[in-house]
Amino acid sequence: MEERFYFERPNPVDLDAARIGVSKWVWVAIDSRLADWETRGRQIMKKNNFDVLPILDGSDVNRYLHKDCPIPLENPTESSLHFRTPVIGVLSRLVSSSKDYAFLHNDSHELVGLVSACNFNCREFATLVFSTVVRYEAAIANAIRRRGIEVQGTPHYLEAKKSGLDVDKVEFCGFSTLLNTIKSNDELRNGAFGLGNLSKSAYQNRVKNHIKLRNAVAHNGTGRLLVGPDFSLKDLLSTFTEMQRETIRFDLL
Repeated sequence: MEERFYFERPNPVDLDAARIGVSKWVWVAIDSRLADWETRGRQIMKKNNFDVLPILDGSDVNRYLHKDCPIPLENPTESSLHFRTPVIGVLSRLVSSSKDYAFLHNDSHELVGLVSACNFNCREFATLVFSTVVRYEAAIANAIRRRGIEVQGTPHYLEAKKSGLDVDKVEFCGFSTLLNTIKSNDELRNGAFGLGNLSKSAYQNRVKNHIKLRNAVAHNGTGRLLVGPDFSLKDLLSTFTEMQRETIRFDLL
């Protein structure tokens, strides 16, 4: 299904597997001709927090190590992806196959790279997520303005108002405030093209990952991860696609 994304191009930032993954020309691999190669390979994986490590049998890679498997695995091309697969297509395939990695092939089905869960913490993918979050926030804010929904004035808004500035109250609202406004308004929460009959508590539970992902990307580069122990690839995919759908919904309200 990953080819579908070439046609729909749903992302404002155009990324593919090659852009976030690692190529065979620079990846770290272990040579099977070395003494104690498997032990040394596991040590490399642990030191660098690798999910996968290719095994070089001469100049070919026919096997690999995985952090969760005690023995080397074979057939790296079996579920490989084309290296030009759009990044959301890569994410979708990994989630649907319940894997956290995929080898990458070219048009001749030769292995040319590797992508794994940790690659979704790169700056390029964080930029894509950031642009999606910004569009999502803007769509919510514009829907609130169009519907004339009252929002609470923030301290910064009140300070600017005291200074005689002509300011937009919604412009001063943070992400959580915007989502709380949606939660409190039945029309925006469940209106046209809405989410169904969601209670306030159900809506709050639904968008908690939106806040988590937004905070992760806002602090990217400071140790906060988009994908990690508390946020899986499945969480990332569902949250990202929910934000995209909600952006469309609020644009139509």
